Amino acid sequence: MNGGQSIAFGSISNPMWRKFVGIVAQPIAMSSANISGTMDDALVDEEILLTQMSGKLKAYIVGENTQNTTKSSTIIKIQGNIVTCLREGDISFETIMKSVAAHVNS
Repeated sequence: MNGGQSIAFGSISNPMWRKFVGIVAQPIAMSSANISGTMDDALVDEEILLTQMSGKLKAYIVGENTQNTTKSSTIIKIQGNIVTCLREGDISFETIMKSVAAHVNS
């Protein structure tokens, strides 16, 4: 979307976001509120969002942090058969890989 050579898929557990997606009932394309490399160790709040995306937003959703997340999302790169962790968030790379292996092997 921004001229890069990759795309990302997200699985967002925030209840407000899930309700919105349920209402829309179709795929949604969006930019991350976290500009790559700027907030790796923290969450983007509304103030940071408006500063980073100034003039670029048509809409945004404000929800409560009901999951007690403390970091940006874990980002995993899959290229061919190689899986690499680019950024580890609240859910560790090890936890994700164990979950994937359990589903692939079942």
